Amino acid sequence: MKSNIIGLSILLIATLTYAFDKTISVLDFELTDTTIKINDVQEKIRTQSIQPLLAQALTKLGYKIIPVDHQLQNKANQGVGYLQSHPDVVAELGRKIGVDYVIVGRLHKPSYLFAYIIARVIDVKQTKLIARHVVEAKGRSMQATQKSIPNLAMKIVQTIQN
Repeated sequence: MKSNIIGLSILLIATLTYAFDKTISVLDFELTDTTIKINDVQEKIRTQSIQPLLAQALTKLGYKIIPVDHQLQNKANQGVGYLQSHPDVVAELGRKIGVDYVIVGRLHKPSYLFAYIIARVIDVKQTKLIARHVVEAKGRSMQATQKSIPNLAMKIVQTIQN
């Protein structure tokens, strides 16, 4: 038991030491709503909440989050899904900001019962997509989204550490 605690403590210290060297920008998430109810204000609010929630979760895990100027992001984005499909453009944006990684994401809502939070991790130095993570938010509430974010943050951290 004591050796497990010591081992976990060493792992936590190593993780935090590694994390402090890495910088991340989390772009605003897009909404893809394929249900009948288009232009749902609550879903737009839910989608807008993901970026700050994810940034906060990554900060708690020891990463330095560099905010992105909305005008700079909008200038790089040429339409819905564009940044999702163009890691080279996202990497260039990351270089302008001076970060190691950029997270670009979307809330995909195929049903009223659940939604998928999709995050792509772009390695700025390599100019490429290194991971695509998906977590499911069951339910329509903001609470369902909030519960899913820590899991997404952990997946992103595991990618960056490997």
